[in-house]
Amino acid sequence: MDKANAVIVLARAPVAARMDVRLAKRVEEAHTRDPESETMVAGLLHPARSYEVTIAYSPPHEGATVRHWLRGAERYEPQPPGDLGIAVAASMERAFKRGHERVVVVGSHDEHHFVTRARIDDAFQWLEQVDCVLGPLVSDFWIIGGRRPLPGLRELPWGEAGLLAATRGRLVEAELSWCELDRSAVRVGEVRSRPAAQA
Repeated sequence: MDKANAVIVLARAPVAARMDVRLAKRVEEAHTRDPESETMVAGLLHPARSYEVTIAYSPPHEGATVRHWLRGAERYEPQPPGDLGIAVAASMERAFKRGHERVVVVGSHDEHHFVTRARIDDAFQWLEQVDCVLGPLVSDFWIIGGRRPLPGLRELPWGEAGLLAATRGRLVEAELSWCELDRSAVRVGEVRSRPAAQA
């Protein structure tokens, strides 16, 4: 296992819905176990993996549930309060503070079930050449990662169609190189590089 590489898996604990019987009102959103999510994460946690795994979970009080549900990671930590941008940024910053050299973040919801160890390994190979990798979806990334904390993640329009364009803009401003990967971790289009004077 290469401890220089770290994968952060954002996961939501399978929590049964609770109802306020007196008010006949749902007070907590149901989130049942998703077998495809479990299969995807189990593949990333295979003992032969080439990276360390952190499960960043929510809600924060469900740590025991997540440890039982998704076993085998090096560490488990609660996601901070806030939106997806805050969770991604904070998780990456923690990983770099632990001494990792390359960090990628993936989700575990239904749009991310195609993520495999091979795709993660391919992304880390790209990070030998560029500062950042992006796996764009419609309003999300199947993977986002880099060789340093990425600029402005908390302020990006997560969940909106303009996310990719805004992220590109942040990387250009920071003079970081990056590549965009399709769902097979194959590069899409050209690698965006630093300006020549900064390369």
